[in-house]
Order: sequence, then C-alpha cells, then structure tokens
Amino acid sequence: MNRFFVKKIDQNNIAIYGDDYKHAKKVLRLVEGSNVYAVYNEVEYLAKIIKDDGENLWLEMIEETKVIREPDVEIHIYQSLPKSSKMDFIIQKNVEIGISKLTPIISDRSLIKIKNEKKEKKKLERWTKISEEAAKQSMRNIIPEIRDIISFDDMIEELKFKIKNENIEILVPYENEEDCSIKDINLNKEKIAAVVGPEGGFEEEEIQRLIEIGVKPVTLGPRILRSETAALVLSTLILHETDNMRRK
Repeated sequence: MNRFFVKKIDQNNIAIYGDDYKHAKKVLRLVEGSNVYAVYNEVEYLAKIIKDDGENLWLEMIEETKVIREPDVEIHIYQSLPKSSKMDFIIQKNVEIGISKLTPIISDRSLIKIKNEKKEKKKLERWTKISEEAAKQSMRNIIPEIRDIISFDDMIEELKFKIKNENIEILVPYENEEDCSIKDINLNKEKIAAVVGPEGGFEEEEIQRLIEIGVKPVTLGPRILRSETAALVLSTLILHETDNMRRK
C-alpha cells in the first residue's frame, strides 16, 4: 500500500499535497475510496481518500497502525563537507539507517567552502529533498532535519552547550584512537551526536579542541574509512549497541 507524509490543512482535515498529490494522481492513479498509509505528526495511520479537490487528496484516518520504526535514541550527525556529491550519499544512507538530524560543518580540510548564500540555499534545498525521499523509501515516521551549514567554531560552541544542558554523548571517529571503541562508551543517553571529519580527517588541533570540551574519540577499527563510510558505520554501530536494529 502506498505511504505518504501528510499535513493538517486546517483544524479538522488532513491531506496529501504538493508533489505527493501529483505523484498520487498521475503515477499511482489513486482515486476517492483508495486506502493509503498516512504519516502525520510522527504517527502512521491507515487512511482512506475521501475527496479530491484538484490540489489535495483529503483523507479520513481509519486507525493508527502502531508500527514503531523510529529509534528510541536521537542520533545527530555533524558532517564535515566532503567534495562533489558525496554529501548526497551521506544524507541518503544515514536517513535510511535511522538518524534524526544532520548538520553540515566546514572544517579546516573541508574541500568545499561555500561562500555564496544563494548556492548554499540551493544545496540545502536539495539535501532536504534527499532526506525526505530517503525517509519515504525507508518508511520512516519522521523526515530528518538537514540543518544550515555551520563553521567548526560554531559547532564547538553548540556542542559545549549540549554537553552542559542535555542528556547526550558526543563521539568523534579518530584514526589514531586505538583503545576506545563504541562498546566502551556509555550509550544509555537520550541523544547521541557524532562528529565526522572530511577527506583526510580532522586536523590534530581540531581533535584536541573536541576532546577538551568532552567529545570522546572512538576507533572504527584498524582500517581507514572514507568520510562517507565513517558516518554510516558509526550510525549503524550506535543503533546496534542501543538495541535499535531489531523490530519492536
């Protein structure tokens, strides 16, 4: 059965809208009386199309499916900007696996330095669309947020605040860390953040700044991983170690 993220048009009505409306009509050929799965406010429902007004497909919610697909831990990836289209892959695969948020950052070795506001806006729009499509494909109950690009310095200040005020653990994969693996970390937290470096990794000074504020370096094994691989491996390990890789 087809599945859609839907929104509340007014106080009493839920609808399929925008590009999803066009897809439902022109590609899926859905009509009044068709049943769909509708995700509203992070909850999945069985719903029936009761009206087509030419812009929206209005829905009657039949029942909540009670299917749990979201992890019970919030994973936030801080990803140093890689070159070319690698960020598209990072967003797509990490959304599929179960992250909640991704913040692009500019570190010393980031190969992309976005200085044009118009170009940055265009990239963020594309990345947000990739997140939405990946959430649909993997049947998520949320569309993970892709936040604005920030500098390494701004990220440090943000992480300092989080460590002080939130129930969070923050990790950084580090190729020179030999002893501490994901199994050695206390992951019994509401939130877990991971700071992932660019091609070539973080500068040593950047690693030390992260450690000084309480970020914990971890090894991902004896092999050197690409930046786009490191984020996905770490997300998967976090989900596995917090028992979020099995059906509930």
